Amino acid sequence: MNILIPNGPGAKNLGDIAIYESLVLRLKQKRHQVIAHRFDPKPERGIKVRPNIYYWAVFQNRNLFVRIARTFLLLTALFLPSGLESMLPRELWAILSDYKGVDKVILKGGGYFRSKPGFTQQINAVMNCVYILFAKKYQKEVTIRPMSFGPFSNKLTEWICAKGVNLADKIYLRDKISHKLLKKYLAASKLEILPDEAFSVSRAKVDKYRKRTLGFTVREWVEKSKRKAFLVNMADLIEQTAQDKNCSWIQPIVQVDAPEYSEGDEKITKQLSKILVKRGLKVSQPLKPNSVVAALTAFGKLSYLVGMRMHSCIFAHIQKVPFTAIAYEHKHISLEKYTDEMISVKILQSGPKRDKKVAYSKKVAIIQKIQ
Repeated sequence: MNILIPNGPGAKNLGDIAIYESLVLRLKQKRHQVIAHRFDPKPERGIKVRPNIYYWAVFQNRNLFVRIARTFLLLTALFLPSGLESMLPRELWAILSDYKGVDKVILKGGGYFRSKPGFTQQINAVMNCVYILFAKKYQKEVTIRPMSFGPFSNKLTEWICAKGVNLADKIYLRDKISHKLLKKYLAASKLEILPDEAFSVSRAKVDKYRKRTLGFTVREWVEKSKRKAFLVNMADLIEQTAQDKNCSWIQPIVQVDAPEYSEGDEKITKQLSKILVKRGLKVSQPLKPNSVVAALTAFGKLSYLVGMRMHSCIFAHIQKVPFTAIAYEHKHISLEKYTDEMISVKILQSGPKRDKKVAYSKKVAIIQKIQ
């Protein structure tokens, strides 16, 4: 069977890459022929790769007028009668030809149907529906692999995305809140809960650091007005956890650093590291693994992890490293049976604590707060 993955990731988000590589491996083991449309595509052995349709329209050329023109062409292509697509630009026509030629379309899982406040965020969320819309234009079966749905900053974006998702034939979700949210809009028979695809990544053999080491991941998520309190409280948590777990070294790890897509982990990682150094902790230079295997190696060397990046926690779990998860969205609930503790960002950004130790909260309370 010929299968198209229309929403393949770029090279800078190792969590998304782990999901993608696991899906490709699963399909190849079943002897399917795979075509991948990716952000910032690079050649892959044994797979035909093209730019994905969203990347082609919005990110391949960042000139505003080109973006507007390409988005208009994309909408035109969506409503253009089948057989007239040859009138479109060659690269767009080649992308659409893949949709026409495959037997099935499978969307990679992840957390792309969500939005924070802001017009761009709403566009980003809604644009993820175009993969499904083009698949259905050419009457293809569509499956969405384990994903999260929401949260959204407004009901309109939530409704539009739900209507787009409803066009898929089978939808897998990786957490129960996403399942509950989507059930409001579509038949429960379409929905099934499965673990995040990255859990199927194979463990990497690695030697631990000679000294017990606590690692951490952090991301630019908290709004600027609350970031100072968040960083101080995060530093408190890391310092106390290092003491509790008898870790003498701190190892920051940058799982994602793509400031061009508003994912600037390296900057905030260095800010947090600086606070820890001022407190007298021994902090190594941040590691920036460039592949899933390199990430597994980096996390596998640790004795413990405080992880804000969800997939840093999954990598740690695969490598049998215990962790505390810092939850900023309901997708983290999928980690609840694996983690030692789960602490909401809402607690860490809420101002100074009564004492230096950040109070650990029970998982149930955290889940309620995330909801």
